[in-house]
Amino acid sequence: MGHKGKQVLVLNKVYFSLFMVVMLITAIITMTSGNLLFNIIYLGLTAITIILELFGGLIIGSIADAIFITIQILYLVYLHVSKNVGINLILIYWLLAPTILLCLLNLLVKNAHAIHSNNQETPAEMIKPGIFHEQTNLRTKEAFIQDAGVFIETSHRFIIPTSIVAIKINSLAHLRSIMGEAQLNGLLNMVTDSLNLTTREYDISYLLNDGDDTTWALLLYTDLEGAYTVATRIEENFKIKLNESTIFKDTVISLKTGAVAWDSNKMKTPYDFMNAAMNEV
Repeated sequence: MGHKGKQVLVLNKVYFSLFMVVMLITAIITMTSGNLLFNIIYLGLTAITIILELFGGLIIGSIADAIFITIQILYLVYLHVSKNVGINLILIYWLLAPTILLCLLNLLVKNAHAIHSNNQETPAEMIKPGIFHEQTNLRTKEAFIQDAGVFIETSHRFIIPTSIVAIKINSLAHLRSIMGEAQLNGLLNMVTDSLNLTTREYDISYLLNDGDDTTWALLLYTDLEGAYTVATRIEENFKIKLNESTIFKDTVISLKTGAVAWDSNKMKTPYDFMNAAMNEV
């Protein structure tokens, strides 16, 4: 592991420690500050903002946090004007805690992917043979095995569900026999574009297999229900692109998708995770 990798690990430990400290303080305040019901309500709202960031991305989480803060400020103004209540340190803490937790959680997830994911352009000298598929520029099976290990570890450490969506083209072998190379490449790129349209900030797309058994995959933080929702969106995006295309107008083409969530009772390695997803399509 290089210097950058070690630095990321150190930062992750720092962010995780700070996250746990804030959570501990929040729990203590909830239990000891005198108004248990009020604090439980605020704790629940804070948890909702964190869950929205985990499953909806940073933008949705930030919007939820902004709405929560606005409600708190209005409540503070109401208490001050109508009830003549001064500054309450507990309310001030609840005003700051959700934002602090969201920021720390965002830094944790970003650092967990700093080495293994490449959501932006990768310099040519950083691209290793076998890591990126030449035609689609998606990460390959070899990259998936590395990244899945990070997703699984993050899922275990922070109790965040992680899943895979797998995608294939129905009757691809037959389509290969009737399509020219340019038309076939256009079809493969169309599926890839449909994946890229569906991905969120922390999702990563892969091309696990090539040839007649071409299989795409999406590695993401969500439960099985969320994974099936993503699979449906991929199919919908593909249908939209297919309807917009003129070169596939008279050809019957459809996708088949499957999803699987990480299950530590049934799976032990990233290979088990990948094979379970591929068996679903």
